[in-house]
Amino acid sequence: MFLRSKKTLIALAVTSLISVPAFADSSEIKITQVNDTVADAVGQTAKSLQTGNNHKSTITQRGDDQQATVIQVGADSISDAVSEGTVNVLTLNQSGAEHKSDIVVSGDENTATVDQVFGINDSNIDITGNINNVTVDQFGIRNRNVTELVGDENTAEVKQFGTDNFATFRVEGELNDGNINQRGIDNVGGFVSLDITPNVGNDNDLIVTQDGNNNLGAVKGVAGDSNDFIIEQTGNDNKGFVYGLIGNENEFEITQEGDGNKAFIDLARGDQNDVEIDQEGNGNLIGDNFDGGEHIAKLEGTDNTIDLEQEGDANRLNLIVIGDENDLDLDQEGDNNYAFMRAEGNDNDLYVGSDGNDNDARAAIFGDDNDVEIRQTGDDSSDNIAWTVVRGNDNEVDTEQAGLENEAIVTAEGEGNDIQAMQDGELNLLDLLVAGNNNEISLEQDGDSNDIVGHDPHGDAFKVEGNDNNITIVQSGEENTVEGYSIGNGNTIEVTQTGSLNTAIVGQN
Repeated sequence: MFLRSKKTLIALAVTSLISVPAFADSSEIKITQVNDTVADAVGQTAKSLQTGNNHKSTITQRGDDQQATVIQVGADSISDAVSEGTVNVLTLNQSGAEHKSDIVVSGDENTATVDQVFGINDSNIDITGNINNVTVDQFGIRNRNVTELVGDENTAEVKQFGTDNFATFRVEGELNDGNINQRGIDNVGGFVSLDITPNVGNDNDLIVTQDGNNNLGAVKGVAGDSNDFIIEQTGNDNKGFVYGLIGNENEFEITQEGDGNKAFIDLARGDQNDVEIDQEGNGNLIGDNFDGGEHIAKLEGTDNTIDLEQEGDANRLNLIVIGDENDLDLDQEGDNNYAFMRAEGNDNDLYVGSDGNDNDARAAIFGDDNDVEIRQTGDDSSDNIAWTVVRGNDNEVDTEQAGLENEAIVTAEGEGNDIQAMQDGELNLLDLLVAGNNNEISLEQDGDSNDIVGHDPHGDAFKVEGNDNNITIVQSGEENTVEGYSIGNGNTIEVTQTGSLNTAIVGQN
């Protein structure tokens, strides 16, 4: 007991002697506190205060229940803090410009706080242990922060205001939380792996909030389950991407508000993942031409849910999903939008909905027992194109268009498919090309001057080739046309036209 008390008094005496302020330029303070006693927590305190420019402060602590505080006022200061033990509290505050701070903590229940003001600041935090808390505030331009957490139940929060800031959150463990808030332009923030090593762990959460233009929010290199990633961007020409995600039951959400934004998903593999992308503005992209490349958003796995929404004009989407029992849902509102969604696998549900004019919606499914639906509706909509390609068996296809001068194209290859197409309006065109057996085909047009023909490059008539196919066509209105034929055995064609000046030319071979 006497020995422990003596060590405590010596440590406090050393602290009181070397924690005096320094007011000259180019000063350096070093504090080392070591306590190897195995007993209850023994308190240690280290403080360093320097006023002026070009200072360096180094604090090293090993023991229990420690506190280290560094305050440097001026410019071009360097702070290094190393803590080994439990119940540690580290605080660094540097005012001015061009500061650098490094914090390395090994132990449990640690707290590290860094506050650097004005521009070109650099902070690195490396924590190994449990239940740690990290807070970094940097204000100005070209600030940099790298936070690495190894352990469970860690919390990291980074705030950067200004331009050209950089903040990354890297973890290895469970139940870690990260919050990155950036305001300004040309900022980078995200959950990014170190070199080629992925972030490993489950139940980790990250929120990246960026307000400004030309920002990048990223989740790159993750291996784990039940992780939750949210990227929120407000402004123009922002980018949000998820790359290299491997795991199950993960949720990631990208919300972009503004013009010219891009959302990119690639090399994401796993089951029961939930993906939400919401873009509001004009000229936005999901998966296409990211940074000048010909990338397509990709997700691979089973029982994934993908919910996409684009509101505005001239938006683009390219998405491929590989696996079974996936649910894909896209809603586009506006004019001159383009969407291509492709599902490879079985029992997938694919929906594309667009509301506006001059939209191009395309859906492709390769596999069995899939459902694909394209709906282009809205008040006075016109000049829309819906294109559906099916290869497989027992699939259901549903296309619906409302308005003027719309075109629906359905191409199917397989057996036991159920194909339905309906157009409501005038001057619409429906193209059909089917190959296979036991298919049920139902086509309906309501309006005037509509056509049901073919998409065969060798002719203008629709064609159904195979056996035991049933084709039902209903047209209501005036000056409508049906032209097509079937090839095979046991096929039936039934055409019903209501109105005047209609034409039906059908045949069987």
